Amino acid sequence: MGKHRLLHWVWGGFALLAAFVLFVLLNPSVWPPAWWERRAQRERLVQRVQSAGGWDSLKRDCVALVEQHKGEPAWQCYAGDTNALPSAVAALQPQRVEYYPPKQWPRFNDSDFPVVRITIFGAHSTGGHDIPVLGLDVVCEHSGADYQPHRPRSETPLKR
Repeated sequence: MGKHRLLHWVWGGFALLAAFVLFVLLNPSVWPPAWWERRAQRERLVQRVQSAGGWDSLKRDCVALVEQHKGEPAWQCYAGDTNALPSAVAALQPQRVEYYPPKQWPRFNDSDFPVVRITIFGAHSTGGHDIPVLGLDVVCEHSGADYQPHRPRSETPLKR
């Protein structure tokens, strides 16, 4: 072993790589890592928003959605029912769209502004790989500068 130290390190590196590959193959819930998948989701979301007409178009359609459902305690639409959605919102291919009036549902909207929550990605898999949740909270009144969305600490805001 003393004469062939470099060969010893090379074989050790191969063994470590083989152990990692075997671990990933036997445990699919660890690959791809959540940060990697979330990064790809953000890129796809920005592309979808741009193809839907941009951020202003999305906000305009969300305001129209709020006006349509004003007076209701809350409103939800799921993936199969995109016919009821305005075009910019439907172009995002959402899993769920929810409207929460101000202060009526403190867990979701504890602000003075109506909020449309659009969930784009995310799924739980028992014993498999969970797809991280990613969505948008669209504030539909004034500037919304005081609005702070409720989100788990691990999620970071999407940059414009």
